[in-house]
Amino acid sequence: MIIRFKTVFLIGLCLVLSACSTLSKMQASALEKVNSVKNDALVQVGAKNKHDLLLERLQETVALQEETKQYLLDAYDVLSGMSDDATELNAQIDALTETYAQSDDVAKSLKKQMKAVDRLAKGLFIEWRRELRQYDNKNLRTKSAENLKKTKQQYQALHTAMKKSYQSVEPLLSLLHDNQLYLKHNRSVAAMEGFQQEVESAGNHMDTMIEDIELSIEESQAFAEVIDVH
Repeated sequence: MIIRFKTVFLIGLCLVLSACSTLSKMQASALEKVNSVKNDALVQVGAKNKHDLLLERLQETVALQEETKQYLLDAYDVLSGMSDDATELNAQIDALTETYAQSDDVAKSLKKQMKAVDRLAKGLFIEWRRELRQYDNKNLRTKSAENLKKTKQQYQALHTAMKKSYQSVEPLLSLLHDNQLYLKHNRSVAAMEGFQQEVESAGNHMDTMIEDIELSIEESQAFAEVIDVH
């Protein structure tokens, strides 16, 4: 069961990643709203199991984490490649402004998606605990209660990892925001003085962000295996 789901999970993730890369920002925003309304409605009428819906949202979150990481890497590449050549400076500043805006947009979508995952997980656990009272078979009730405890513990590890990964995105976004804003209104070679310190600081934040996002994705895969079994 674990091997089967892991394969399905990874295939699903690849499909989501591929779709994300072809959608424009406006399409992605519209799709996010439509999926949220549709999925919430499905949960209300019971047409879709909360376990399945949670796993779908988790796949989408992982895809957005990968997308956020890539946009921030692109922005860092622009930042670290800034030149003191006056003939290139304006184009580089414009590129930094654009890549920052893209990074900020996808990071906001990621934050919303993480909140959606948390709402679904909490709803699932409330339903699971409430329905323990419906068992006649004490052994099955005990087993289900143990599985609930294990699943909640695994989700707590995931929730902590997701929260940490997003917290590592924020200082990088802040640094990129301030630098693109400064250069936007101070378009001169003189404005580049001491800029290497900003690049080094961004590099340190980037390393932390990549590490935290990869850890969060690992926790997502571990949780997906646990919830599929139970």
